[in-house]
Amino acid sequence: MRKRQGAYNPSSGDHVDNATASLLNAGQDPAREWLAEQTIAEASRRRGVEHSLLRQIRETATLAGSLAELAERGRPISLSTTWGRTINGVIAGLGDDFVELRGDSGTSVLRLESMAYLRVSTIQVLSDRDTTPRSVNTFAERVRTLAIERPHVQITCQLGTVQVSGVLEHVGADVITVAIDGPRRSSALIPIARVAQVRLV
Repeated sequence: MRKRQGAYNPSSGDHVDNATASLLNAGQDPAREWLAEQTIAEASRRRGVEHSLLRQIRETATLAGSLAELAERGRPISLSTTWGRTINGVIAGLGDDFVELRGDSGTSVLRLESMAYLRVSTIQVLSDRDTTPRSVNTFAERVRTLAIERPHVQITCQLGTVQVSGVLEHVGADVITVAIDGPRRSSALIPIARVAQVRLV
C-alpha cells in the first residue's frame, strides 16, 4: 500500500504519543493533520530547550551548589578523603568551607579541601544554584558550636597521618583543646588550620 504524502513515518526518529501518531496516519482531515504536525514540532522544541538548559547547568555547576542539592534531597553519598578514608552518609550541614555528614559511623565535620571526591547515584545532581544563607558559615564556627556539648571526638589532622581522640573542651580563635583519652590527664592543643576532620564518636 502506498504511503500517503505527509504521513507519519516511525523510522524518522520523531517521538510522538500514540494519539498524535494516530492522527497523522489515519487519513484525518488536513486541519487535524496540521495540528498533529504542530504537536510534533512543539515537542521537538521543548526537548531542545531541555537539552540546552541541562548543558548550561553542567557547564556552570559548582561544588557548593551540587552539595546543597544533595543535602536538600537527603540522598546518601560516599565521600573519599584526601588520606584515603571513605565516609558514607547524608549531608547534615554545609558551610563555606566544610560539609557535615551523618551516617552509621557517627557525625563527621570535614573541610572541603580535604575531600578528594564523592560518589552519588546516577541521578542528576549537578547544580549551579545559589546556596542559602547559613547561621554557621565556617569549619571553625561549626566546631565551636560542637564544643558547647563537650562531645567525645576523634580529630584528624591534614593528610590523615595524625589523629587525636578525647573530649572536645574548647575552641579558641585559632586553636582546639582536646582532653586526651588515657590514664594520664593531659590536653592537646591543635591549630584549627591543621584540622581536616572532627568526628563525633
